[in-house]
Amino acid sequence: MIETLPQHPEVAKSLLVVDDHELVLRGIRLILEQSFPGATIHTASTGEETLRIISQTPIDLVSVDLELPDMSGFNLIDHIRAEAPHIPILVNTVHDEIWTVKRLAERHVEGIIFKSAKAAVFVEAVLRLVDGDTYFDPNARSLMRSIHTQCAEEVGLSAREVDVLRLIANGNNTEEIGQLLGLSPNTIETHRRHLLEKLDVRNAAELVRRAISSGILSPID
Repeated sequence: MIETLPQHPEVAKSLLVVDDHELVLRGIRLILEQSFPGATIHTASTGEETLRIISQTPIDLVSVDLELPDMSGFNLIDHIRAEAPHIPILVNTVHDEIWTVKRLAERHVEGIIFKSAKAAVFVEAVLRLVDGDTYFDPNARSLMRSIHTQCAEEVGLSAREVDVLRLIANGNNTEEIGQLLGLSPNTIETHRRHLLEKLDVRNAAELVRRAISSGILSPID
């Protein structure tokens, strides 16, 4: 039975789908046309074609496959970031290995879903990204948490220090963090000091930037 998808005519965006398999490309295009009747749908089957479209046409979102005939999806993402950093990138791939997700996290893509996902999940991901949010498949989130744990362990952060770090990144102050974790302000300040020392930074802003660049946190934390 073919899944009936709700329509979102208010999404009058310019969407670009990149995949080298014609059946996949046609299928995704049909899903987008059904779900977003007000949108303009572009398609590309190579990296070169993708970059040409982006250079000539305003694009609000690009969905990228990682296997293309002329360049890897990772290289394409790098090119898109260099030429049009404002465009949110949704990666749609069969590769659910931890190393793949790690390389994508390093590039700070706005979304990751796997090709085993249902059409409604793809539509939800597009909705979230065009609205300025992010969307990560539950399996991708699980893999990213594993990556963050490994990176934290490499610099000697304890689980509690990571908890404090995430709350700092969310904008919580010492008193708020203490209340959320059930710890005294003095204990939180001690954790904060250790974080600054271990990541070799001077303040909270540098701490968050270093944590993201080191793979301990991601923008979705």
